[in-house]
Amino acid sequence: MLIKDETKIIEALTKAAPGIEKYQKIMDLVHQVDVSRDQEFQKIFNGFYRVRQRTPLFYETFFSFMERNKENPPSFEDTITYIYEQQDRFEASFSSKLVATLNPSMPIWDSVVLKNFGFKQPAYYKKNRMKEAIGIYTELINKYDTILKHDEGQMIIKLFDKV
Repeated sequence: MLIKDETKIIEALTKAAPGIEKYQKIMDLVHQVDVSRDQEFQKIFNGFYRVRQRTPLFYETFFSFMERNKENPPSFEDTITYIYEQQDRFEASFSSKLVATLNPSMPIWDSVVLKNFGFKQPAYYKKNRMKEAIGIYTELINKYDTILKHDEGQMIIKLFDKV
């Protein structure tokens, strides 16, 4: 069951206001600039989503893929597979953030979200790690859809928009 107390939700949203402003800036810029070249966009995105300590080639691959797919947002599976094929890196979290930036109805994969939904990151040693991650993300989509269809989910969205 979701939080029913509107006051607690508004408190949490007010506390998150600086982050929400950064998120809104990302969402405003993503379709206005060439994200593969725009340093301001990349700086805001990397700061907000904590994309750090990657090679210049990783950033080039990531933001070029985002730019090329703006008009037809890729799936999580396509994104995580592409990054793995190009960089030999398993990037479930950053893949989800790219996907959700281009399609805001998609969920974000991070440690807090996984924990709150009772999921665990696939272990590094698993041979089917990619397949497991895609399955978890599919379950996240289903759980988000269920919440968004619920009255309390709609209330949270309305409060978010209001705040």
